[in-house]
Amino acid sequence: MVQTFFKRSCTIDRLRQGPLAGHIDLLAARLATHGYSRVHSRIQLRLVGHFNRWLAQKHLTAEQLDEDVIELYRRYLKRRKRVRSEDVCTLVRLLDLLLDRMANSNAFRARASG
Repeated sequence: MVQTFFKRSCTIDRLRQGPLAGHIDLLAARLATHGYSRVHSRIQLRLVGHFNRWLAQKHLTAEQLDEDVIELYRRYLKRRKRVRSEDVCTLVRLLDLLLDRMANSNAFRARASG
């Protein structure tokens, strides 16, 4: 789904690496489904890609992602004078997506084992 927004294979490959690798296409699909423009979707996906690389540098996994981690990243961006309010909204949207996915996965496992 990322290829909907990016054409260069090196960009797509870079987005699909790191702790969020298995979730990037899901986020891209959600952005497309919710009618975000191509430009706005690319901005959000680039931010998530940068966040993904930051998570890898900090040795954090997608399962460890929470509001506190987002706040640490916001502070990191702020020190570099690159934080925007919509950046935090994008990361909270990603967190919500991951929590939904985990809840659905846990519900599926519970039904399968029960």
